[in-house]
Amino acid sequence: MKQRVYPTGRQITGLHSFFVTSRGTWHRRLGSYPIQVVERDTARPLYESADMTITGHAPRYVYGERHGSPAGA
Repeated sequence: MKQRVYPTGRQITGLHSFFVTSRGTWHRRLGSYPIQVVERDTARPLYESADMTITGHAPRYVYGERHGSPAGA
């Protein structure tokens, strides 16, 4: 279901960084049950805004990359 709602290549705007782990920076939209988008291998400041493109899927979240930025930048 997640792949149909958030297909690879879909652009999502209005995300905010809220958590940083060894996997990368976790982003989400403000809302009741938003999708979590992980920007791999990055450590961004918390509460920073971002627009991202979906690049992959995991069981409980999706992977994304910032618009106009190479992965890991």
